[in-house]
Amino acid sequence: MIIQPIKTSIFKEGDNLFNFIVHYFKKVPERSVIVVTSKIVALAEKRTAIELKQKYSVKYLGILITDSRTIPLRAGITGVALGYAGFRGIKDYRGRPDIFGRKFKVSRVNVADSLATVAVFVMGEGNEQQPLAIIKKAPVEFNEYDLNATLDAQFYRVKKDVEIKIKTLRPENKKEYIDGQLEKYKIQPLIFRQDDLTVTTREEMIRSEYFGSGFLVDPGKSYAKEVFSFHLPFSGDESLLHCVPSARITWTEEVTVEDKEIVFDIINFYNDAEKIKAEKDRILKYLIEQAEHINKQVNQYNSNLEQIIRNTIGQTKDKITQ
Repeated sequence: MIIQPIKTSIFKEGDNLFNFIVHYFKKVPERSVIVVTSKIVALAEKRTAIELKQKYSVKYLGILITDSRTIPLRAGITGVALGYAGFRGIKDYRGRPDIFGRKFKVSRVNVADSLATVAVFVMGEGNEQQPLAIIKKAPVEFNEYDLNATLDAQFYRVKKDVEIKIKTLRPENKKEYIDGQLEKYKIQPLIFRQDDLTVTTREEMIRSEYFGSGFLVDPGKSYAKEVFSFHLPFSGDESLLHCVPSARITWTEEVTVEDKEIVFDIINFYNDAEKIKAEKDRILKYLIEQAEHINKQVNQYNSNLEQIIRNTIGQTKDKITQ
């Protein structure tokens, strides 16, 4: 983990936090956490992790808002997280085995506060003028974004873009301009190509805790098992795979995205082809059902996009003529 504090100009009341961050972070690596001190967040007009994630074209990006605090009977101050987004703030060890194979019952780690503590230390509390920091290779579990909030942020960006263009460029061909904006901001829904599904196999050492209760395995040991990797090609906006729709199924499955393919593994515990097929069909069913929920919201966004653009053009022109 690498924490790099950033020297900045003085953030003034009314300044835009998004623009401020983008000015000092031209690029951010994948799986980073941007740290922002509460001293400038309090002065900002808008706070959003979604816009930054889309700006930098990364799948995983966290935002951490920090402050400082004192602890009774302890000298000095330490950092604390006031808020965070994009990653899990708590690491839960309950139910997992320790190094002796015994399961934890109560242990949980406050990830957000832990990151805040080290970030505040390197950012400083005096006249360092380092209200921003970036944590690269952050050892955190990144999570998904709310689709509804993501689409709202996209509408906000559309409106701001249209306002600026109408005020500065004043395009003469209204239809051509609207068509261009639709092309720029329309979101392509997800399409899974099930007919092109492929599978590869490999042997992997599987830890004993992943085996069911019917297996005779020793705690802490690993055993060789065949693993099937299924590759499901898809088209559409890849970022939608990291969003949670308003209507969703209660289901979790570990999948990865590689070169426009969704990849999921199934361990062949029972040497039973029918069980592998049934598990594969179950996962595909859930993926397709979740995509249907996502596409429903995306199609609604796309259908409202032109009217949003037209309304913003009219409202902006009205402001100009006042």
